[in-house]
Amino acid sequence: MYSMREGKDFLPMFQHEPMKFHPGERFHYNNAGYIVLGQIVEAVSGRPFDRFVEEEIFQKVGMDKSGYFQLDQLPEQTAHGYIESNQTNQYCIPIKGGADGGVFVTVTDVEMFWRSVDKAELFSEKMTEQFLRPRVHVNDTVFYSYSGYTIEREDSSRKHLLVGYDRVFAFGLRLNLL
Repeated sequence: MYSMREGKDFLPMFQHEPMKFHPGERFHYNNAGYIVLGQIVEAVSGRPFDRFVEEEIFQKVGMDKSGYFQLDQLPEQTAHGYIESNQTNQYCIPIKGGADGGVFVTVTDVEMFWRSVDKAELFSEKMTEQFLRPRVHVNDTVFYSYSGYTIEREDSSRKHLLVGYDRVFAFGLRLNLL
């Protein structure tokens, strides 16, 4: 896994595989789409994906404890994941996260991010609406949006769900926004 350091390193794993279905035909979450999105961000911005996110989001919001850290160079007080017999998960996941996940965040930093989204401080009001708007129908009242999963409620409010996990770590957030 230590040879997987950048988004482009993952492309050979799927780039020549046939699509499972045509875009817009149905929903199926996959990390490959995020790898491709990260490559687009890099091409347009001229910066590595991790640096783009750190400069354009983390720094602007004040998320100074979060980042795309290498597993062999983690800052102090970073949680380590363990699997069977106190063996660290360090060799089960890529050495550094990217567009498909693996960012290290703190609860406080995540709260600062969502407060800035809710107040339309990070993005313009129009971009904030685009970020939060349900896009793809998953099932019943569940949709997928740029901000993760969204549940449309009968009272027109929305519950936003953001999840991520590997063999050891899990992240889950439920957020109510109007």
